[in-house]
Amino acid sequence: TMVGYATVDGSNWTCVIDTTYLVDGARTLTATVEDYPGNSAAVSVPISITNGGVVSLGGAKSRAIGETAKFGNAIVVAGTDLVSGAFYAEAPDRSSGIRVTTDQTIHAGDIVSVSGTLANVGVEKSIQANDVVVVSSGNGLPKPLGVSIPWLLNHGLDSLGKIVKVWGSVGSADSAIPAKWFTIDGGPGFSVKCLVPSGITPTPSGFVTVVGVCGMDESGGAVVYVANSGDVR
Repeated sequence: TMVGYATVDGSNWTCVIDTTYLVDGARTLTATVEDYPGNSAAVSVPISITNGGVVSLGGAKSRAIGETAKFGNAIVVAGTDLVSGAFYAEAPDRSSGIRVTTDQTIHAGDIVSVSGTLANVGVEKSIQANDVVVVSSGNGLPKPLGVSIPWLLNHGLDSLGKIVKVWGSVGSADSAIPAKWFTIDGGPGFSVKCLVPSGITPTPSGFVTVVGVCGMDESGGAVVYVANSGDVR
């Protein structure tokens, strides 16, 4: 990521960098100088960024659209392979979760630090990431939070960005092959769309329990991102 510029006078390098949108921690700074096309020189040095300003995931989510925020030590519960161009991160105490838009490849089980700007995707509050640092990978995911469908986005319960377990009778299903979604009903007037990757065949009827990550569609309705066939029972 380009964060500044460098100049060189003989053997003396001068680097000016803007770390406002970078996550705190140890990084490698690479400065490249080119005096004409095809003739360049570069130098890399270790640096430590200590901007501060890191808040909890919930604190970041509570900021207004357009404001910047940084949070750390969050577990990725749905990676960019499941949510195109984005991932979902959940706070370690399970108090909050959020969608993070990025062009990086991020996997479920990654522990991440994120810096970015609050924005809406449809009507869902998210963070447009400027910087995502993977602190560790392959971590176990939190256990799902059991939530009845009417409560997913209602009654003050914030399920967005968290692993949830929902249940109900299968309603409708995508007629495409392979199918990409099916719905389950949770009582009169309440249903949720379950988004599934290739390889998962929706149950055509009956009562099911589904584990996945709660998100929101463009109209503000709840969706559940399902990662594995074993998550639909």
